[in-house]
Amino acid sequence: MRLMLMIVVVVMFSMMVQPIAQCRTPARPCTPGNLKDSGPETDAAIEGFWQDFQASLRSNDKGRIAKMVDYPVEVFSGNKFEIHNEQEFVRYFNKIFPKNLREMLLRQQVDCIHRVGSKGFSVAHGQLWFDEYSDGKVKIFGVTAVVYPGE
Repeated sequence: MRLMLMIVVVVMFSMMVQPIAQCRTPARPCTPGNLKDSGPETDAAIEGFWQDFQASLRSNDKGRIAKMVDYPVEVFSGNKFEIHNEQEFVRYFNKIFPKNLREMLLRQQVDCIHRVGSKGFSVAHGQLWFDEYSDGKVKIFGVTAVVYPGE
């Protein structure tokens, strides 16, 4: 019985995290990333991707961002789901990138990007995951649409 009660409390708490995370609070500066350790070619590819991504996000160019994704892409937004193609991405864009996440990603500088071993690159606290593929293109492969207070 106690175990069941603990599970219910944990589930209820996790459901409250997203609304709490949507509160507007001053942004913390990012923890400096380690992108510069990746080498000049990778560094240039990731910098170019980040500038293009932010420009597309700033202009709300959903179609352009949809082309920056490796499908299917995994999204966590309170629950986990997959987006399978560009049309679906555009249709669910505001769920994938809610306003508070878009604002937070636009505040992230290129020096906030972290290489996470062989898993790829992430920015902020893992809200956006991307990597450079064998064809030289940088693509998004994961989005965590949760912004924590203070980000």
